[in-house]
Amino acid sequence: MAYKKITIDPITRLEGHGKIEIFLDDKGDVAHACIQIPELRGYERFAVGRLAEEMPRITETICGVCPTAHHTCSGKTLDDLYGVEPPAAARKIREFVYNAFMFEDHNLHFYFLGGPDFIVGPDAPKAERNILGVIGKVGIEIGKKVIDIRKRTRNIIQTMGGRVVHPVHCLPGGVSKPMTKEMQDEFKKTAEDSVEFAKFSLQAFADIVLANKTYVDLIVGDIYKHKTYYMGLVDDNNKVSFYDGLIRVVDPEGSIIGCGYNQVESKKTQRAHAEVIALEQATQKIGDWRLDGCSIYVTLEPCRMCMSLIQLSRLSSVIYAADSPRFGYQLDNMAISSVYKKDVLIKKGTCADEAQHVLKLFFQRKRKKKDECKKA
Repeated sequence: MAYKKITIDPITRLEGHGKIEIFLDDKGDVAHACIQIPELRGYERFAVGRLAEEMPRITETICGVCPTAHHTCSGKTLDDLYGVEPPAAARKIREFVYNAFMFEDHNLHFYFLGGPDFIVGPDAPKAERNILGVIGKVGIEIGKKVIDIRKRTRNIIQTMGGRVVHPVHCLPGGVSKPMTKEMQDEFKKTAEDSVEFAKFSLQAFADIVLANKTYVDLIVGDIYKHKTYYMGLVDDNNKVSFYDGLIRVVDPEGSIIGCGYNQVESKKTQRAHAEVIALEQATQKIGDWRLDGCSIYVTLEPCRMCMSLIQLSRLSSVIYAADSPRFGYQLDNMAISSVYKKDVLIKKGTCADEAQHVLKLFFQRKRKKKDECKKA
């Protein structure tokens, strides 16, 4: 069969290089499709033999759009390597720079990359589906605000990060420069204006996109919708945290019915395991102890007590990262078939190395802090 080939090369509005090829059959239906990324990264090899202190400045160059994320992550890795914690002020500066990056990066996507297809319209000529088309749609004054607010938030990264693209401020246990009172006053005004501009952008999205049934049907239709779970960091109040925090997983509908961490020591009770707390929260939220169809994600293999409660709760699956050779449920070769004749799917080893590293560092710090308290 002879196929008709459609080639999109290069793929636009992304960082890097890509090509898509679509093959149509005699009826015009898609028979095959493939994406090619004709790039050599090779960063694992670049790192071999280099000083650890150089890595925050090397790994971030893998991308020109999100280098702050790579730089910050690499900087935190150096903290772990040296066994040091940044002082409160240094941590706040790191978080501030990262939040400024997140704001300006989302502005970039909304007005320059993804937004033009919706604000200008998917049916508009492709030559108009860009930032100039957006300015034509929202007006020249709004266009000036887009450019101004992005310039000012990027100035935060430039000032505190050393460079707006590929910053250099993260050092082992801290940052490269303090924030003066004059900087604080300027950045505070930028932050206040950024919040107001974000509110305007959300309203513009509601008015132009969400109020248009054709757009909404396109977004939520099968063509563009992909159901998946999501994982990210949250703080102690369950609010999003880009720098550090607890891991939270939500379902395709964005719901999370329970979240917990080990509180045996703080609550002085044997049952305050993370799994138990999460299961109790879930039960209270849905009003039923039967958690059919739910999954639980855990960094460490559940113990026998927790696995028994998981089975009793009728969960569908357990996904955990690292094995627990001393206390895990497998130590007793415990049967995992449910008394309710419903098997619990067990999936282990997800991000196992990363979880083991994090757990090891956590307990090292706990022991170190305990020893310091004894000496004091």
